[in-house]
Amino acid sequence: MGEVVLKIKKGVDVSVFDDGNKKKSYIISFEERHWKVSKLVYYIFVSIDKKGTITAIKENLEKEYAIEIDNQKLEQIIDIAFIKNGLLEGTTAADFRKRNKLLWGRITLLPSSIVNRFKMFSFLFHKKCMIYTGIIIFLWIAYIFYNYSNRELVSALFSMEIKDLVICYAYVFIGGIIHEFGHSMATMAYDGKPGRIGMGIYIIMPVLFSDVTDTWRLKRIQRMVVDIGGVYLQGVFLVVSFIINVFWLNNDLLNIAILISGFQILGNLNPFIKMDGYWLLVDFLGVTEIKEVLFHTWSNLLYKAIGKPQKYACLDKDKLKVIYIYSVFILFFYLYFIKFFTNSLILAIQTVIHDGKKVWEVGLTGIHFTFESGIQHFSTRITTFIVLLFLVRMIWSILIRMKINDRIKIWRRGDK
Repeated sequence: MGEVVLKIKKGVDVSVFDDGNKKKSYIISFEERHWKVSKLVYYIFVSIDKKGTITAIKENLEKEYAIEIDNQKLEQIIDIAFIKNGLLEGTTAADFRKRNKLLWGRITLLPSSIVNRFKMFSFLFHKKCMIYTGIIIFLWIAYIFYNYSNRELVSALFSMEIKDLVICYAYVFIGGIIHEFGHSMATMAYDGKPGRIGMGIYIIMPVLFSDVTDTWRLKRIQRMVVDIGGVYLQGVFLVVSFIINVFWLNNDLLNIAILISGFQILGNLNPFIKMDGYWLLVDFLGVTEIKEVLFHTWSNLLYKAIGKPQKYACLDKDKLKVIYIYSVFILFFYLYFIKFFTNSLILAIQTVIHDGKKVWEVGLTGIHFTFESGIQHFSTRITTFIVLLFLVRMIWSILIRMKINDRIKIWRRGDK
């Protein structure tokens, strides 16, 4: 590298990361990406920010932190931790994917400036208030799961008239917005800065989301509160709505909407996709990505089996037990999801073929719908469009990645 002056990019931030371990670690954040790093990488980060050249960084490490390191090792760390992740001026990440690449087509519904105005309601996330209210919400959810089935609700939903269906979905949508406000308000309760609330598509499912990237700075328990904040505030809204409906309104349509929104809470606690349950497990384990933990854990077991020293840092025994159990269940979940996506893709292709034949036979002017059948037809085609668009996006992403890898190989060959 010579005496090239290194400079950290604007927007790159580093802070202490509470992972529940005695050994101190840090987190580097940039453009929705996060890296849990050791104390040594943190010291190098600070030294780059102060000094810039390899010689000056090395001297600063010796003087300020009593760390002796040779140039080759220092350059290797800088290459892996900073250059390949695109954290230095003039560098581009080898893998530029953001934190949640499966969430795409994002649009902003409420900017952070509006979200921050609701800080006054963050008192709902005080410890005692959450405990007592949380118990009530838990008992209510247990009640509805015992007395109602998801199949009955779906059947009632499909038998509704269009007007009632729109009203029902509007209520569920409001419940979803309140859910996202729950994450944002929990962030503000710990003096964090929430970002926007928006809408996007997670794999092939339309979802709402809230940007709470700032929570990485919080303590581990506080991050876990933010993780369940959405379910908690949505639960408050649903319990209050349920009580009002039972004792005053007695509206069957509202009851169905409340129950559907209540069943959504279970879906949000799914730990196998990047929703509330996943991030709750991430923060319980004190990591940033479960995928990496799975890879490191099973790699260590393989190294141990062949008589080689472990290559990666280990979690403690209790957390490792959680990872082993999680590994088994996620395998079954992926098998289920592959089957679900394959069926959805086949149905989408069949729909396109059917529509193509219909247009070929009678032409566009020969196709007629009633209002209700038109709405149903449009809804089915939107689903088809999303599935096919996700497939095209996935193939395109693979091709782009292959092209980038080819460029890296050419660059490396030219560098030798």
